Amino acid sequence: MSEALRAQVFLNGLSSSFEAQVGAVGAFLAGRQEIKVISYVTLVRTFEESPKLGRYFGPCQERVWLKADYFQPERLLEHIKSYEGDLALFPPGLFGAQMAGRLAARLKGSAVLNLIELEVGARLLAKKYVYSENLLASLALKKKPYCLALSKEWSAKGHEILWQEKFTGSERWLELEPDGLDPDALGPDGLGPDGGRPEEVRASGLDLAKAQALVVSGFGLGDPATLARAIELAQRLSAEWGVSRPVAMNAWAPLERLIGVSGAMTAPKWALCLGASGAAALLSGLSQAQKLIAVNLDPEAPIMSRSDLAVVGQAQEIIEALNKLLA
Repeated sequence: MSEALRAQVFLNGLSSSFEAQVGAVGAFLAGRQEIKVISYVTLVRTFEESPKLGRYFGPCQERVWLKADYFQPERLLEHIKSYEGDLALFPPGLFGAQMAGRLAARLKGSAVLNLIELEVGARLLAKKYVYSENLLASLALKKKPYCLALSKEWSAKGHEILWQEKFTGSERWLELEPDGLDPDALGPDGLGPDGGRPEEVRASGLDLAKAQALVVSGFGLGDPATLARAIELAQRLSAEWGVSRPVAMNAWAPLERLIGVSGAMTAPKWALCLGASGAAALLSGLSQAQKLIAVNLDPEAPIMSRSDLAVVGQAQEIIEALNKLLA
């Protein structure tokens, strides 16, 4: 790869972990001549914070400050949907994982979460731990933009970086339109709606692990509208709901709802899986379920042989029939 990768760095200045974010990003970028940072895009509560936060940024062409009371993923995506860079870099944590997956899905690029290392050569190889961190995988990235969220290990490598050189690029100050959520109800990281309501975050991994009943939706549901009907079904059954990795990676649901080795490891009394083929990662997250029910069009799908009750059929039709019956 002869030309440098043009990168845009996204940071959450609403978070109490901001210094850890920039430390991780700084550690990752240190000495990487093959990556040229075009701009830093940072969420802030007030524009007055920009001079203080800007001390942490390395050389770039532009700084963009987005004023917001809380983290709004969809509003932020609207600002960056025309992004034309090669690489979108996000810090470790919930903000980075949310945005890297959603941006890649929106722009049909490549997403890698919990990035351990990036090798730039004839091919672009991203390294991350898989299978409960028992294996280090190398993933060849082919579709731009490459949306990367760093592993928390980079936070440990990072240190407080104060850039002494004078910034000579351009700056922009923009304001995200609020959507009516009470800022006083938000958590310390400014987490807001559509993938960030405080109650959603608190009820994610820990509560899903304690769920007594669970409805799990897979990519076989076909679209977010059907997922919404599956969520209604879960509510009617007094169950929690979760999703498989393809559903989360395509931004149909927040990552806090992910079931499996990268999400919640559950042990419900029963779990109903709709339109999920049963990848090893998902089945690991459901291995402690007392009863497992699966609905899939493919009778040979891995989840069917692992289930106590396997129904060969269209998940959408069964969701609608159950909703009608329970209503």
